[in-house]
Amino acid sequence: MASNNSLFEKVNPYSGKPMESVQRSEALNVIQSIQTVKKALPAWSQTSSEEKIKVFRSWIEMITANLDQWVSLEATESGLSHEFVREEGFQPVIDLLNQTIAILNQPPGESDQSVGILSEGSAQPGQSSSPSVVPPTATGVIAIITSWNLSFRLVMERLIPGLAAGNVVLVNSSFHVPSTKNILSQLLNSDLLKQSVQHLFSNEDALSILINHPGIRAISYVGSEDNFKKLVQPESWLQKKFQLSLGTKNNLVLLPGCDLSQLPQILRASLCGMGQLCWNTPRIFLLDSMKEEFVRALKDFSAGLKPSLVESDGNLLTPLIDQHRVNATVAKKKQIIQEGGKILCGGEMVDSPSGLHFNPLFSEDLPNCSELQQDNLGLPVFLVTTVKYQHEMAKWANLSPYSQLTSIWGDETKAGKVASQLDSAIIQLNHWTTKIPAGTGRKLSFVGNSDFGIHGSFYSDPRALVKN
Repeated sequence: MASNNSLFEKVNPYSGKPMESVQRSEALNVIQSIQTVKKALPAWSQTSSEEKIKVFRSWIEMITANLDQWVSLEATESGLSHEFVREEGFQPVIDLLNQTIAILNQPPGESDQSVGILSEGSAQPGQSSSPSVVPPTATGVIAIITSWNLSFRLVMERLIPGLAAGNVVLVNSSFHVPSTKNILSQLLNSDLLKQSVQHLFSNEDALSILINHPGIRAISYVGSEDNFKKLVQPESWLQKKFQLSLGTKNNLVLLPGCDLSQLPQILRASLCGMGQLCWNTPRIFLLDSMKEEFVRALKDFSAGLKPSLVESDGNLLTPLIDQHRVNATVAKKKQIIQEGGKILCGGEMVDSPSGLHFNPLFSEDLPNCSELQQDNLGLPVFLVTTVKYQHEMAKWANLSPYSQLTSIWGDETKAGKVASQLDSAIIQLNHWTTKIPAGTGRKLSFVGNSDFGIHGSFYSDPRALVKN
């Protein structure tokens, strides 16, 4: 909990013990950081591809050398498992660095992420043409604002292309995971990099300045839709580029052919992160004919869950990130009952040192148009919906204002028919992973410029030379 408006006391979700006091950034800190990166922009924007490659290679070496320590720290702060954070949080960053190095190694115009272009009427039928390539310019000053979900990855999958394109960057990550700032401070191993990337833990007033300041040309935001709408000013929409990941309401679809003896593996999509992650699947759809077997398997599975007391023990029942999430879960349980829903199983506090462990709550019989069915909850609350016909699954799933991913388990032929009717941007068949491209989503799950390419239209300003 915060002791005052500027200090946040980070508590270990596993043990309940204090970990670190986090100083929140205020308005003056934001202004000073913007001034610092703007001064660094001319030098960093002129940095050669060769020098950027050296930086990114050094990052790979540092991440690899410190991997277990850094993974353990983020996993502990986030209340997630070591294995999950390693494979889903840090390995994708290493992969992205290698991909970025490969792009920077290519001559201008050869990469499909390189924008060059042009010429109106320069090639005649039957004639060859060698179009002139006009390198794009960096967008300039970019702000990255992220939630605590796999914090290091969310920051780096935006910071890496941002720097590779020649931008300077303000990073505002979640104070729930202070290790992100500590890791960045080690990666920024030159004076120019330290000036080109500034880190903030902003309070609400400072965050509003960061989003609306005229000196910032682009915002990449991952967080609550309500918070963003409260902070952004109308004129900013006309002045800036935006990448907005505003929430999810993902689906887990169980079809005939789904092996319910594998329910522990299937439910990882919902329970890795206890429903708090933007990749989790809080809505579960199945046919009426499968309900009896599913409920029996679910109750057996739920009864066998054991709380995870350290990030390395591998138990699925990990803690919630803070007391606020516990209180919100208790409130949603009451709301389910008030709205006519039934509790299938779970929904009780678990005795643990931190008091942040909560048995995942599975409910049924909520109206499909209810607030709980539509809203982005981010809690260990899972809504089971049974239907008579398969096409009804897509019908009800598509009502949500969010649309990121659906994980379908069962016969591939039947899965294909359901998948073709879903609005989801990503369909995962008989598996689940968070390893999907940044910016994936439809509706409110992603709004704005979806071009994450180094030389694309978000991180760069493409230019075209038009010949007569």
